[in-house]
Amino acid sequence: MSQAPDVTDPSHILSLPDDPRVHRFQEDPPIALMHWTPDLQGPQASSADDDLLGHSEEAVAQHMVRYSKWDSELQAHLAASRWVIVRNWFPNGQTDWNVDSISKFKGSMTQKIQFQGQSPNILHSCLLTVPFLDAKLRAQYYHLTAAEQGNHEYHITVPFHEFITQGIDNPDSCGNCLDSPGLRAEVPPFIM
Repeated sequence: MSQAPDVTDPSHILSLPDDPRVHRFQEDPPIALMHWTPDLQGPQASSADDDLLGHSEEAVAQHMVRYSKWDSELQAHLAASRWVIVRNWFPNGQTDWNVDSISKFKGSMTQKIQFQGQSPNILHSCLLTVPFLDAKLRAQYYHLTAAEQGNHEYHITVPFHEFITQGIDNPDSCGNCLDSPGLRAEVPPFIM
């Protein structure tokens, strides 16, 4: 692998001289890199009043031409079975790791959720007898007989805010929240 071409930056490939794999990569790359730029997000403001009065038909038409050209390139890469990396797209709503911020995205923090994980500190003292088991430990227990397994619970049910607080208060803990709906899940406009 140390002799393989480095294609991290497709415009500047690092390889041994005359490596035939570079030519094959350039002819039919397995991956495409595209950039999400501000002009693709919508018509660009031409005056301070555009936010109040809306964009002109010409500005909307220009945006649609730019976006359609970009989207056509994306679709061509996907049709050619290439992976596409889109750089610089970020969701509009950013979430911080605290209960208030997460509640804006996930809804009620009193909702009951199930999680699995491994932690040196258990949420409630009443749960001290319930081991937090991650996937590796669960797989080990899977191969034991029922008598050897004992009465282990792999999923813990708690209010969502307790799960988040556990992660904040105990950075060494590792929890996996199972099937929690997102209220404002933002999908990039180019995902169809």
